[in-house]
Amino acid sequence: MHNLFPELGDVNGARGSEPMGTVTNPTPRHRELAGCGLTFGEHTVEPRPGVRGDVARAYLYMNDVYPDLVVLTDEARATYEQWHTSDPPDELEHARNRMIHAEQGNENPWIR
Repeated sequence: MHNLFPELGDVNGARGSEPMGTVTNPTPRHRELAGCGLTFGEHTVEPRPGVRGDVARAYLYMNDVYPDLVVLTDEARATYEQWHTSDPPDELEHARNRMIHAEQGNENPWIR
């Protein structure tokens, strides 16, 4: 459950399978979703600053726990580690981690 988050269907559909990362050249695609804070690039989507760490910790957790399933490039891992540092876990994320631990039996070690 550490990688599952509720998301609006329109937002999830617009993102599709594009990876999360740093967008250097934003595109005008999906202007109707500008309020959600996602920035769309040609082949990348960047979340708003206040949730970048949350996104990063989910990806880092999945890569650490399922390395054959989720393979991060060195560049992606560096980006996610930077996001993790710049947007540390807040109390809501700590509480969510504790609830998942109680239900699932494991923690996300990136949330400490």
